[in-house]
Amino acid sequence: MPEPKNSSMMDTLKVVKDISIALTFSIYFSGFLFVTAKYSVFINDLSPFDIISSSLPTTLDLYLRNGVFVCCTLLISYVVAFYLYTPISNISKGRKKTKKKRIVKLRLSANGAVRSALEMIPPAIVPGIIIELSHYNIYVIHVMFILTFIYLFIWYFRVKAYIISEIEKENAVISEILDTNGVPETQPVSKFNNSLLSVLELKLIRRRISNGTNAYYLMIFLFFTSLFICVYGVSLQKGKLISLSEGVGAYKIANVYYDNSNNYQQFYVLDVSKDLLIGYYNNKASIVPISKISRLDINSVKLKNDIKKLGDIKTANINSDQHEIANTILKYYQLRIIDKDSSELLSVITDDFYQSNYKIHSLDSIAKRWNVNNEYNGHPLNEYIGVELSIPEMLYDGSYEVYVYEMWNKYDDTARYIMTKENGSWKIDHLESNKYSISFE
Repeated sequence: MPEPKNSSMMDTLKVVKDISIALTFSIYFSGFLFVTAKYSVFINDLSPFDIISSSLPTTLDLYLRNGVFVCCTLLISYVVAFYLYTPISNISKGRKKTKKKRIVKLRLSANGAVRSALEMIPPAIVPGIIIELSHYNIYVIHVMFILTFIYLFIWYFRVKAYIISEIEKENAVISEILDTNGVPETQPVSKFNNSLLSVLELKLIRRRISNGTNAYYLMIFLFFTSLFICVYGVSLQKGKLISLSEGVGAYKIANVYYDNSNNYQQFYVLDVSKDLLIGYYNNKASIVPISKISRLDINSVKLKNDIKKLGDIKTANINSDQHEIANTILKYYQLRIIDKDSSELLSVITDDFYQSNYKIHSLDSIAKRWNVNNEYNGHPLNEYIGVELSIPEMLYDGSYEVYVYEMWNKYDDTARYIMTKENGSWKIDHLESNKYSISFE
């Protein structure tokens, strides 16, 4: 009798529900391990076994975002491991066909635990050595842990295949026993039934043992996967801190103001929610309640700690092009902020820059807009103090790059200029504001 459609649909919905629950749990749990391990770097020298004691508050969104990242990494590793393992397993199966069938007892043993631990030594030591030699390079860390997860998946595929092959061997032997032990005419049927029952009981016992063995190795796999997720998080955070100290990479920086004062404290943002800001400051994680913050400015910035300060243009040891470039930038600030005069704007910016930023305005309307707005990137013009320039550095295409530290009354900003020669003069061709954290040498 055909199964009702409603029953089939309910079974499908149940499978989808189970998969959704398992996926949600996997994302959250992996995100929890990954984030807690990352933030343990800021609290104290915790080992991966102690990360649960970390008390740094985080948001659910942070767990889920990092969990999705970890699960995607595991998925990529799984796919690669599957396609690497399949041809190897096919070769192994071909070799095993020539071997005599025998019953191999599958049991949990101390030897199995020791052997499993020894097989986990390569992924525990080799990636760590390579990461250390690379000085915690972020890309090396990602590659090494993807390779580690690939190793774990291949290891589990191999164990799983071994268990299945042993079950198949036992079934084949039991089938032979049943085929060769028919009911003889001189043997009572009851005796044969007892013999058959013994075989079936043996099969059931071995099936239970194999299931227990499978669960045993699955637990080993999950344990080491969880452990390496934790180590992944710690290594990645250490790599980011090293990049931070060397002025490499991009980060979110928060300027935190208290009690409506003009002074602010700067943090590298770890997490922010409606209640708390978690930032990195003074070589440790700091937690700031949002209720105590009068103003919060968060910008994505690239770190530049190796910039050479220009200093006094008159005494600086620079060539004529660099001298002209520095004066052009200073003139731009003079026209834009102090004089609010657009009549000479085209003498300091290229035609492309003008078309990109002012194409719908005449020079007179630009000056009027400047006077009406009386602001520059959110700063009142009367709060302008001055600028510090970096030494102009030539880029691969012959243009020059200049970093500028803008000083304002309430808070400072940064800018990056690309200078190009047009009609015999160096002019501003590109401008990025508030995207860099600058520290002069």
